Amino acid sequence: MKDDSFNEEALTGLLTRLHSGKEEAGNLYKDWHTRLVAHFVWKGVATPEDCADEVLHRVGEKISEGVEIQNLGSYIYGIARNVKREYYKKDIFDPLEKNDGIRPELTLKPADIGEVDERLACLTRCLGGLSARDREMLLAYYADEKNIEPRKQLALSLKISVNTLHLRVHRLRQRLGKCINQCLNQRETN
Repeated sequence: MKDDSFNEEALTGLLTRLHSGKEEAGNLYKDWHTRLVAHFVWKGVATPEDCADEVLHRVGEKISEGVEIQNLGSYIYGIARNVKREYYKKDIFDPLEKNDGIRPELTLKPADIGEVDERLACLTRCLGGLSARDREMLLAYYADEKNIEPRKQLALSLKISVNTLHLRVHRLRQRLGKCINQCLNQRETN
């Protein structure tokens, strides 16, 4: 996903498209951002605010490029679907992913193998540090990412809503990520 911030032309184009009045446009922008954050939380994305920003940024760029948009809501959610796919392709649980977010080449050099082994060891250690219930929930949640039905069944078996399940998994992923980073930092200092 892009790192660059909203350019002024894209933001102006999006706000104008949302409403002719500045205050109303600002309120609608905030409303769309809130909806998109909720959407990405529902989809289990660990960085829902960043993804919502990215969607609105892309929509603003398309508007400033003169793209004709018939139904803005459908268009926004279409872009959100693409951003979500990109997010899942990035797969933040990939133990080969480097801390800077750049994936290593598929062919590993001998020096990289030690790093991969360390990351896998930290992932294993941190998963082991979770309660059996949390670990099972997390692993069951990601067993079939392309099908929502197992997640619905998991939520049902835990007697919680799917939204609550998404939030719990999101929090577990954050804890796991912190644990892995701490583990890797400890290994570097040793």
